[in-house]
Amino acid sequence: MEGQKVWVIVPVKTLVEAKSRLAPALTTAQRRNLAFRMADHTLGVLQTLLKKGLIAGFVTISRDPVVRTLAQKYGGVFLPEKINGTSADAALNAALAQAARWTTANFSPTALLILHSDLPFLRWEDLANILRQAENKPEEKIAVLSPDRHNRGTNGLLLRPPDLLDFDFLFGENSFKKYLDFINAKGVRPEVLPLPNLAFDLDYPEDLAALSKPFAGGNLNCDCPAI
Repeated sequence: MEGQKVWVIVPVKTLVEAKSRLAPALTTAQRRNLAFRMADHTLGVLQTLLKKGLIAGFVTISRDPVVRTLAQKYGGVFLPEKINGTSADAALNAALAQAARWTTANFSPTALLILHSDLPFLRWEDLANILRQAENKPEEKIAVLSPDRHNRGTNGLLLRPPDLLDFDFLFGENSFKKYLDFINAKGVRPEVLPLPNLAFDLDYPEDLAALSKPFAGGNLNCDCPAI
C-alpha cells in the first residue's frame, strides 16, 4: 500500500512433522498432505497480494525443501531455517527472529507481517484489512494483532517498525495475551483486528469437520508433491 513497504514472513514446519495434534484422526501421510495444501493455499494468497502491489514481498522460512519449491512457485523468497530451540515453540520463535532480522537487513521494509501457514479460510482481503489498519494510523509505531477464534493464539501480527519488539517473538500457548502485555510495555497501544477467516487455524481433530470442500480438495491420501 502507498506509504508502506510491507514484507510478510511465513514460518513452515517440516511437513512430515506438521500437525501432530491431528494424529488421532489422520495418518502421517495425511497430515503431511494437509500441511502441504494449507501452505500452498497461504502462499497463493500472498502471491495475489504481491500482484496487487499491496505487499513488497514475502519470505518463507523452513527446513523442508518442498517448501522452498512452493515459495518459488508463488514468487516468494525462501530462507533455510537454522535449527535452534529446545521445544517447538522455541524453535518457531527462533526461526521468526532469524527471518525478521534477515528480511529487515536485506529488504529494508517499513513493516513486517507475521503469518502462519495453517489458515485454510484465509483470503487476500483479510490481509488487506490488516494492512489498511496500519495505513490509516499516522503513528510511526504500530502493532496490529489478529487473534485466533479462541482469543488465545495470534494468527497475524503486523509490526511497524520491524524491530518494534526487538525481534523477540512470543508465539505459543496464550501468545495473544503475551503480545498485548509485551506491546503495551513498549509504550505502544496494540490494535486488535479480529477476522473470522484468519481466526480459523487447524489444530485439533474436531477442526477437520469445518474444512470447506473447495479447500479440502478431496482425498488426503492422494500422492501430492509433499510426499
